[in-house]
Amino acid sequence: GSGNDLIYGDFFGDAVSADTLTGGTGEDRFIFLDVGKTTHMVPSAIAGQPAYAVSVSITDTITDFEIAGVGGQGFSSDNLKTTSIFGPHDTIDLSYILNTKSNFAGIGAQQAISQGYIHFVQHGTQGQAGFGTTVMVDLNGGSTHTDAGNNFAVVELAGVSKASLGSELFLV
Repeated sequence: GSGNDLIYGDFFGDAVSADTLTGGTGEDRFIFLDVGKTTHMVPSAIAGQPAYAVSVSITDTITDFEIAGVGGQGFSSDNLKTTSIFGPHDTIDLSYILNTKSNFAGIGAQQAISQGYIHFVQHGTQGQAGFGTTVMVDLNGGSTHTDAGNNFAVVELAGVSKASLGSELFLV
């Protein structure tokens, strides 16, 4: 809704469904407490062959992630929202995931991004349906992100480009 909201994405017990999250106006903090994959059985395309399992990331979608006020961050009096001298913006809180499920030992989102624990995958064509960026968490860090068992899609940011995402939008 309007105002400064705390919105929980997938968390323990809910990491089996993809949710649509909308914060509305104000500085919203989207909090993620778990990463997850689920297994789906896919029927074989070959007659007489058994179905096979496919592991799929569970990803929520934020429909209105606000980045307009990025730059010169500080903290508001309630110590829950990141505010900017240029205006309000939303934040994504990955602190629980990085502190309890990964081997990240750094401080701050900039280190998490530069060490490969948080990375972004842009998809689609800007201005067209389906455009956005997936926020990924690699529990081992690094630059290759090829270890499927430790590399998770956490949230889709509808209509947001990879280039517009900076460390000030993330809490670790």
